[in-house]
Amino acid sequence: MKKLIFLLSFLSLAACQDGGFSNSQSVTPPHEKSTAGNSIIGGQDAQAGSDISKLVFSFKSLVKPLENQVGAQDIPVINCTASALTRRLVLTAAHCINGDNPSYVEFTQGKITTTIPVIKTVIIDDYKTDKYADLALAVLKDSLPEDTLTVSIPNPDMKIDLQKLDLISAGFGKDVDSTTVQDETVPTKAGEDGLGVLRVVLLKISGYEFEDSKFLVDQTNGKGFCQGDSGGPGMFEYDQKYYIMGVATKTEFPEQQQSKETTGVCSFRGAYVNLLKFKKWIEGTAKDLTDEIQLLEAATANKDPLTDLNH
Repeated sequence: MKKLIFLLSFLSLAACQDGGFSNSQSVTPPHEKSTAGNSIIGGQDAQAGSDISKLVFSFKSLVKPLENQVGAQDIPVINCTASALTRRLVLTAAHCINGDNPSYVEFTQGKITTTIPVIKTVIIDDYKTDKYADLALAVLKDSLPEDTLTVSIPNPDMKIDLQKLDLISAGFGKDVDSTTVQDETVPTKAGEDGLGVLRVVLLKISGYEFEDSKFLVDQTNGKGFCQGDSGGPGMFEYDQKYYIMGVATKTEFPEQQQSKETTGVCSFRGAYVNLLKFKKWIEGTAKDLTDEIQLLEAATANKDPLTDLNH
């Protein structure tokens, strides 16, 4: 594993990079009131109508193909999280995509829960050889709500002090840590350990290097992401716009601690995919997919109804 540059020395090294965050810049926390109880782990519930609720969505994939499902009320799914690049395009973790099995985005407005199917996914090729290149883009069949807020990937020359940055971490995962190691792709029932509720927490980056596929956040104070939060954004607000620095991929433990029997599996470090490293792929792929969506919409609008009937 490549050694990370810790932030205490980062600013002195930034001038030697081909660009980089530098200088101090105040960052606005998410538009929520802090409470002591509820958590992503150690965080708070995202209030209906808040910015967070318009930025972050529940992303689910079926464990088994539809034809192999038994019973409509108990369909096992992989629970993850996603953020919106556009109203038709979301960003999540590659390991949240379960082969060709259907995926969908789910969100609630008031008392109404809406499900939008995913019609296409693209996983970055780097994921085949780099487990931290854990990125996927998903095209939705229909658009997310009109009031959806989208995220952008920051430019390396933005004046952001990573030492002072409060990274906004949000997701639909568990709010109870566990000493049992669990595979994030194993389905967990909705409502179990708080699963399925959107929560948000502020985290500190503990190590960052531009060329690494990941960066780490400190979760030793009982705050952080956990099972079900995979694919969720690590972001910040700058000039009234939300920027996403990372996608939640997994939690990590120090090499000398092989047993997690006495420590929660989400209580040491969280690893985010470093989106600055993959910025070119994300933006290029997003553009290609957006072009495909526009061509499809144009073709659909111009179709002769009689032609549709014959196919």
